[in-house]
Amino acid sequence: MFDRLDDLLIRFEEIMSELNEPDVVNNQERFRKLMKEQNDLAPIVETYKEYKNNRQNIEDSLAILNEETDEDMRELAKEELNESKESM
Repeated sequence: MFDRLDDLLIRFEEIMSELNEPDVVNNQERFRKLMKEQNDLAPIVETYKEYKNNRQNIEDSLAILNEETDEDMRELAKEELNESKESM
């Protein structure tokens, strides 16, 4: 499943790059097709990026909790961990 989402993310970036090319803007049919595909993928890509960000925050927070001895830093890591888990 994540491989497919990664493929969609790559395709989305390709589309965004193509939309910036002057030749595409001059070809209205191609431009409309790319815009439709971009609009279809945007919500999926944004949700996946948010998921990946939250997952990374959880991993970082867990690493801090395992390694950090400073209690203030551990509390910050716990807060970040809880916020990231709630967002998933």
